[in-house]
Amino acid sequence: MPPIPSPFSPRARLLPIFGAALAGLIAVAPAPEAQAKTTAASTDPALIALLRDGDLNALEAACVSAVRRRDGPLLRQLQQRLLSIHPAPQPLAVVLANAHSLLSCQAPDGALQVLERVGPAPGAERTQWLVLQWRAAQAGLHHQLAADALERLAAGNLGQLELLELPVGQQKDGSPINRPALDLLADHLESLGQRQRAAEVLISSSQPGAATAARLAQAVALFGVLPALEQDRLLELA
Repeated sequence: MPPIPSPFSPRARLLPIFGAALAGLIAVAPAPEAQAKTTAASTDPALIALLRDGDLNALEAACVSAVRRRDGPLLRQLQQRLLSIHPAPQPLAVVLANAHSLLSCQAPDGALQVLERVGPAPGAERTQWLVLQWRAAQAGLHHQLAADALERLAAGNLGQLELLELPVGQQKDGSPINRPALDLLADHLESLGQRQRAAEVLISSSQPGAATAARLAQAVALFGVLPALEQDRLLELA
């Protein structure tokens, strides 16, 4: 039996260090099944051909399949390819399609990066670009960027956002779940701590009905410190 090292010997002092290093390596090492999946994917001829020659539609379809199967290694390969497939400069239609594919591939920050390659002039094309920028910012939880995109969509007229429905999810049958952009802007501002500005956005609602009543009541709660008479006026209006 080898002698037990003295707690003051150099060997004894190094044992905890080696132990910690070994534990760290074990902790960060990929699981065997993940390693096998990555190796299999990297040598799959069909995948190699897809990453080399596939167009946006083919890559996006592969992304949807990888998301459904929760195949992280494949998803990362597809995301990297989508970021490099159409380097700038490109026509706006290509940039928008590229960003949409990255959103389908669960890469909202990559979509934002691609969208930054262009800056459309005011008009229908800029509206498409801003909506896609909002979608990417929303998915990436970039509340300030999302709020900025919606403010620019409003172009000084918040009433426009009341009529603009934007997708926030999907039903079980695949149909989209939409919400008015006005409510989404208020949510982003509240997340940023800008409660008064969020309330002002909600008060701008002018369409008659239950939706406006709910917004006014929410605005009163957000203001909080309004004089009692002003709170009463808003509640009565609601």
